[in-house]
Amino acid sequence: MTNIFSYLDEKGYFQSIISEQFKMHRMFGVEDLYKMCHQICFGGSHAVMNRERIEEGIISEWGKGERPANAERMLELIDPRGEVLRVNIRIWEKNGESVSGLADMFIDSWTDAKGDHDRMNLYGEYLEEFLEKENITVNRADINDLWSRMRESQYPAISHSKEYVQANRPAYRVIQKKHLKAFK
Repeated sequence: MTNIFSYLDEKGYFQSIISEQFKMHRMFGVEDLYKMCHQICFGGSHAVMNRERIEEGIISEWGKGERPANAERMLELIDPRGEVLRVNIRIWEKNGESVSGLADMFIDSWTDAKGDHDRMNLYGEYLEEFLEKENITVNRADINDLWSRMRESQYPAISHSKEYVQANRPAYRVIQKKHLKAFK
């Protein structure tokens, strides 16, 4: 049986992570909120293909240059349970890490992953409560509309918003913490 306090902690951590995302990433919007929640609940399982294509994808993002404005961390925790994080490719590259090492962690994380629809529903509820009390620059109706449409479609993966991509040039892979391997 799950302890109710773990849910209270998860809710608080979730809301802290959302606040941090708005501070760290310019133009963080409705689609980007959904995408982050999807990454927590479903990971990168939609993108696990053959190893060659995964490595080609990493290499294509390898040389995207400097990130504008905000500092980028190599590891970005996005999961309030501490299980899922983003590995930022630019910092990974600058540290002299290998494409194959990142590909291994990504493949190991998501090859047999199962999505968590219940948790996605829960995060939709957490978001609604959070947006009621915080001064965030997203429209609650837009969040509710997107969440409703995505729920009806079984929560498909989506891309970051165009505004977010232009402002932040995201280049990362989502991995499970348990598959994080030592790096330099």
